[in-house]
Amino acid sequence: MRTSSLRLALLLVSLAAALQAGAATLAEAWQGVVDHSPEYAAAVARREAGAAARQAARALWLPTLAGQAGLALRSYQSETTGAQFSAPGFGTSNDVDFRTSVNGGNDHQWSLVAQQPIFDASRVADAQAARARARMAEAQFRQAEQALMLRTAESLAAVIESGARLRAAQRQRESAMRARDAAHARFETGDLPVTEWREAQAQADALAVAELDAQQANAIANEAYANLTGLAPPALSTDAGASTSASSGPSEDYGAGSTAPATQAPVEDWLRRAREQSPRLAMQQEQRAVAEAEVRRWARADGFQLSLVGQVGYDSLSGSGDYGSAGSNQRLATVGLQFTVPLFTGGMRSAQRHAADASLRAASADLEAAEQQVGLQVQSTWIAAGNARARLMAMQRAEASANSRLEATRIGQESGDRTMLDLLGAEGAALQAQAGTVGARCNGLLATLRLAAAAGTLDEPTLRRADSGTFDCTGAL
Repeated sequence: MRTSSLRLALLLVSLAAALQAGAATLAEAWQGVVDHSPEYAAAVARREAGAAARQAARALWLPTLAGQAGLALRSYQSETTGAQFSAPGFGTSNDVDFRTSVNGGNDHQWSLVAQQPIFDASRVADAQAARARARMAEAQFRQAEQALMLRTAESLAAVIESGARLRAAQRQRESAMRARDAAHARFETGDLPVTEWREAQAQADALAVAELDAQQANAIANEAYANLTGLAPPALSTDAGASTSASSGPSEDYGAGSTAPATQAPVEDWLRRAREQSPRLAMQQEQRAVAEAEVRRWARADGFQLSLVGQVGYDSLSGSGDYGSAGSNQRLATVGLQFTVPLFTGGMRSAQRHAADASLRAASADLEAAEQQVGLQVQSTWIAAGNARARLMAMQRAEASANSRLEATRIGQESGDRTMLDLLGAEGAALQAQAGTVGARCNGLLATLRLAAAAGTLDEPTLRRADSGTFDCTGAL
């Protein structure tokens, strides 16, 4: 019994040592995505583009200044009859004619026009819509960021879980090959029937196939992780010695703003967080705000515009005409109020008003549907996170039972009550249970992160807390 216990201890120590070969954390993997992923770079660029709408909203109410200048060939004809003329020394003359003509003269002009909007409901609507679009861009970024965080966690969990199953398959195949060799040696000495040797050979061959399948799954997971993060995949193995006891259930409440609450928060708290922080709901709310601004744009009073307008300019024309050389110089300086109101638009404004009302109803309905869907998602992920806690505890108990069974089977095999195939089966069950515990940890981690994402609270602090919580999937490296 002491020998068998030593063998089991050596197996567990070797597995734990292999796990330390390639440590990685979820936070490190996410940093790799931030530094490497083109999807993250695109999300950042879209957020920056959307943020520019805030400057556009502000600029709508700032004064504008436009400059104009031009050169042209210009013909000019002026004729005035029946005028009265008076000048010092010439007296006053009635029924006077004035005629001026320039044919193909040189004309150059310039002007500066400044305008300050005072009241313009369409500008109000434009500014409100622009600010809503800026907030929508921020919500879209948060949604894209949280989706990438989940993909990062899923990718790392796939590497860990597939690596754990690969190491279990390797250990099983190695044990089966040793059992096959031992059976063959005993068969050669006549101490064992040929059936047990052939069964051991068949078991070793079957486990070799299983190892190949596990290698393929692990290679695919590693490639996906490297492609997403730009980092080399960590070296992984089954965590045989890091399982918590069956009585220590998960207690982390990721995304709740507390590092270690005693129990999972009630679903009502998560629903409240979702209403306040869900980027999906924020996007729909801003979409409705844009629709509301469009309705105000086409209201009956929204056609009124009042602006303060100032203009200075100069226009010069010179050349020859029908009455000899002629020229004209004009200087202009004006300041005043400009009022505009649409009188008839052919029904365009009423049609636009009808379309805006319909768009607002659609946006309101979309928001209501999104609230229902987010609520359902929060409830389903909350249930999954709670079940993950129970599943981890069940897997921990199953692992402890499998290790006890392995110890008993080894003793029975040494005493002749159990066959070599029985021992191989017990070893395989113990290794698979250890890999299953790793998988339960990874599934629990993903369940809690999905719950945080559904409520809109998934962020970098949440990822850092996940590296050291009860569902410490990355601790199985």
